[in-house]
Amino acid sequence: MPELLFQRLHDQFLTYRGINAAVESLWATLKRDLNWIYGKQTWRSRSLLRSAIFDYVEGFYNPERIQKRLGYRSPADFESASVA
Repeated sequence: MPELLFQRLHDQFLTYRGINAAVESLWATLKRDLNWIYGKQTWRSRSLLRSAIFDYVEGFYNPERIQKRLGYRSPADFESASVA
């Protein structure tokens, strides 16, 4: 029984570690790209930061960013090629 409990805890730890790595990677990318777009600045309010993050995700990250899984094309280019 203790072996089963240990295995369960180990599996949960590995899951958490994987999720944590993905979140840390996303956070690093977000900080780097926001600094590139807006320069280093302190946001006056959470709502202004939230708006900047939304604009970045919907205006650049999702439609324009080149992605390996799409053959090193942006989603917009990939969709255009699929339609044509």
